[in-house]
Amino acid sequence: MSKADNKNKINLLGICLDFRMLEKDLVGGDVDDRQKSYASYLNHFYQIVYSKKSRAAYRKFCGDEQLTLIPTDSINRVSFILDALRIGWRMCRNNKIDALTTEDPFTTGLVGLILKKRFRLPLNIQIHNDFFDNPYWIDLRFINRVFNKLGKFTLKYADTIRVGTEYEKKKLCDLGLASEKIRVIPVYADVERFSSNEGDLNRGEFLKEAGLGRYEKLIVSTGRLEPQKDYPVLIKAMAEVTKAHPEAVLCLLGEGSDRARITREIEQQGVGDNVILTGAVAHQDVARYLNASDLFVMPSIYEGTCIALAEACFAGKPVVATAFAGAHELVIDGKTGFRVTIRDVSAIAEKITFLLENTKSAVAMGDAGRNHVKGLFNKDHNIRGVVRMWEDTAGIAV
Repeated sequence: MSKADNKNKINLLGICLDFRMLEKDLVGGDVDDRQKSYASYLNHFYQIVYSKKSRAAYRKFCGDEQLTLIPTDSINRVSFILDALRIGWRMCRNNKIDALTTEDPFTTGLVGLILKKRFRLPLNIQIHNDFFDNPYWIDLRFINRVFNKLGKFTLKYADTIRVGTEYEKKKLCDLGLASEKIRVIPVYADVERFSSNEGDLNRGEFLKEAGLGRYEKLIVSTGRLEPQKDYPVLIKAMAEVTKAHPEAVLCLLGEGSDRARITREIEQQGVGDNVILTGAVAHQDVARYLNASDLFVMPSIYEGTCIALAEACFAGKPVVATAFAGAHELVIDGKTGFRVTIRDVSAIAEKITFLLENTKSAVAMGDAGRNHVKGLFNKDHNIRGVVRMWEDTAGIAV
């Protein structure tokens, strides 16, 4: 498939909630690049994007204007359903659309299903997390019980389904979905930028610059401060770690709605001197923290392909991760780091302590982790795989 070959290129309509692609200077960084890359292989990529604020009606990227983002200007995520349906209806009526793709099997999946039925268009549904029948996810919010049923319903009508891991594919097959419908394609991110060792060479300088000069060991975790990440459990683990290693500090890079609960846990555990909430960190600076760190921890209760974990592996750092879906493929237990039972405070503390006390093993695990994930995150392979999935979807008669 060549970018220059216009023959048989498709027109794709997407529905998504990721408003970050409407912003120019993102902390996240990779969202914009992915959409442009996808669009470069399509005739045109229309994306209906959840937005709470009024933006330009049509924002175009790429010199040849192959990508159009259409903000919904919704009051909330409930009204987004009707707004996205109204815009999608208009787009399908006024444009030649060959296939539909949705970001999830829930609200965007419902919109996609209605448009599929009304305009007889093939539908691709993407799943970027380990949701279905996951008790940790279901128990977070009552609405997740509804989503669990809704998602299973919409997936029955999907012509193709994308997941990020073999673990998730097996789970869907166990739910009765046809294996041939499901494509395993991890979310691409430019993780190679984290493979530089430049930060290691200036570790002392960086630690002083970041106000961490008095610490000898740096532990890093990156991600939104949301219940999904289960950071209070990591705080409890740090309380155990610092009994033997008061010279260690944990930096949580990110911001979110769970900050107050995390702050209370830090106070209750008495680890205020050993846990630092940095707030949002510019994406390019995350690499500096990772390269200066001794190890990386991800304590999530559910994840799909965890980009933050992949970035740490590319930085050559040993990792401690809970056994969420993405960790089964990113972490080779005992070789590139450790996978531990979700919410097992003692196990998390034990593995962190081991890596702090066994530098030689930690370095070896970091090197092995970098080599392992290199084969999982190839941009060209990933982008082409997604586009081929969409082309195959467009060829399915509805």
